[in-house]
Amino acid sequence: MLNRVLLLKVFIWRLISIPISIMAAYFYTGEVRTSLNLTIILTFVLTACQFMYERVWRALMVDRIKKLLKH
Repeated sequence: MLNRVLLLKVFIWRLISIPISIMAAYFYTGEVRTSLNLTIILTFVLTACQFMYERVWRALMVDRIKKLLKH
């Protein structure tokens, strides 16, 4: 269940970040096609990285944070 919630969180953020990435790439390159290609590649790479980061964060930090809050 938590992985589904995490995947949904990552997916929603990507929907927000895609237009931002397209605009930033366009301002940098000045080319629509290059901007779209770069955004597509980065979307897949960054989605996978964010998903892995969130899983590692949860695995490493949640128990530590709970222990700190109990004291």
